[in-house]
Amino acid sequence: MTERPHHNPEPDRTTEARLTRLEETVGFVDHVSGQLSGEIAAINREVAGLARRLATLERRLTELNDSITDAAPVVPPPHS
Repeated sequence: MTERPHHNPEPDRTTEARLTRLEETVGFVDHVSGQLSGEIAAINREVAGLARRLATLERRLTELNDSITDAAPVVPPPHS
């Protein structure tokens, strides 16, 4: 008669504990991923706003530079 190996419940508990830790880790990573995605979206909106402001300032600077270039040159008064 062959003897069946004794079933050790310890590996099942170890496996269950590992599975629980993995599930907790996946939940944490999912949560952090969602937070980081929101942060990236907010940063992208801010960068887009700054790019629009920069474009406006560049346009105004060009207009000012063109108006100065088009104006008559400033001639210093003659010295006596």
